[in-house]
Amino acid sequence: MAEIIRFSEVTDGPAEDSGRDIARTARRSVLVLLHGTMRALDDLGQEVELAAPATMQWWPGERVRYGTPSEGARWLLLEAPPRPHPEGFPVPGSRVVMTDEDGSPTWTGTVIMYMDTSPDGAGVDTVAVEIEGQGVGHFSPGRLVEVLEEPH
Repeated sequence: MAEIIRFSEVTDGPAEDSGRDIARTARRSVLVLLHGTMRALDDLGQEVELAAPATMQWWPGERVRYGTPSEGARWLLLEAPPRPHPEGFPVPGSRVVMTDEDGSPTWTGTVIMYMDTSPDGAGVDTVAVEIEGQGVGHFSPGRLVEVLEEPH
């Protein structure tokens, strides 16, 4: 289930509405362009031109940016509920420093989600983190040693 957080329409000529520009999002967000054109930031950080009908999706930790709609443009912005996370740990979308296999705080990454992978459902024992330059890995939450930035 998603929550509609914004419905917008441009009726008085081209708009300079910069839309939403957030350092990082803690939620999965989807822009649905119903009519017209608009610019948005894709998953590679490139600005692209969207033409309706179109969608753009952002995941926790990604920068959300859209704007400069054409005359008559209509769009929805939807957000999924925030993913749960254990108390005392950074929210999904946070940029963090992690320890490597030797215990040195050397990796920087983005928290994607927490999981309970135990056979008896004892509680969260794994965090999925996208390590910069290396991809996604699954780690013990105890390897998170510093929060660099939390999403909005």
